Amino acid sequence: MFGIAMHSEGAVPNPASRLFAAFDHAPVGLVLADGDGNWLQANARALECCGLAADQLPGLSFYSLACDAADAARIACCFSKLRERCSSAKLTLEHPRSRVRTLSFALCTGIDSDMLVVAAIQNTAAQDADAR
Repeated sequence: MFGIAMHSEGAVPNPASRLFAAFDHAPVGLVLADGDGNWLQANARALECCGLAADQLPGLSFYSLACDAADAARIACCFSKLRERCSSAKLTLEHPRSRVRTLSFALCTGIDSDMLVVAAIQNTAAQDADAR
């Protein structure tokens, strides 16, 4: 069942704070990145899926998730498609040591027209191991 937050009469929550709260508390890993794949913000679930702590966020990119050259090439291919203004891309990291299995990317345009990418991260590697 879903919980509904109640606000006192007359109190209108700030839409931006509601959006950030939804991002932070989403049940899936979410990452906001620049057009080169550098992470700008990640929610707790994304860090958990990747086995990372919040203090490791500076300097991370999607390429940090690649365990081998083939996965790095798949990530580069997705970003190439996004730069060509493809609206979304999805890839599966196939290296057996990869903590993350599925990355779903969506292209956004920032306020200053910079390319931003929102990515959903799923750690199906753990789910695959549980299924065996």
